[in-house]
Amino acid sequence: MKNKIILISATVFFLSGCTAVKHQAMKSEADGTVLAVLDKFVKDTQAGLFSPYNIYDISGINPGLTTWDKKYPALQKWWCVDYYTEESVKLKETIKSYCAKKNGVYENSWCSVNSKPLFMVKTGTGKIVDRNSGCSYGSRSMGILAVTGEKIADQSSWVAWAK
Repeated sequence: MKNKIILISATVFFLSGCTAVKHQAMKSEADGTVLAVLDKFVKDTQAGLFSPYNIYDISGINPGLTTWDKKYPALQKWWCVDYYTEESVKLKETIKSYCAKKNGVYENSWCSVNSKPLFMVKTGTGKIVDRNSGCSYGSRSMGILAVTGEKIADQSSWVAWAK
């Protein structure tokens, strides 16, 4: 019995350690970018006290901070807050304001600076991230799909991909 408890504890510790390392790496990659701003927005508007997706999404359905096309820092997230309320307006204002601080123009989901793409943010219901997204208690979901080239060393490959 004691060995079983030790084995279970070690497994839980090992798995949580692995996910924490990955999460911290993604968080540091997102620091100072639109992804950090959006990740904070998600946490500030999340309905309910606890979401297991905020720890780690082992299913890959709602990963949060991640990479897109195996190269570019991204945020892929849906959460329970009604997209058709003032939170949606605040989200769009947050994105436009961040783009303006970077001396950019936000149009058609893209922020461009001097005609070069800086980041892309699509917003909508959670279905833009996961077609089966759903929230309890009659609330609706909000979704963000964002990819940034803000910290990409090879800007030519980012611009080519973005176009």
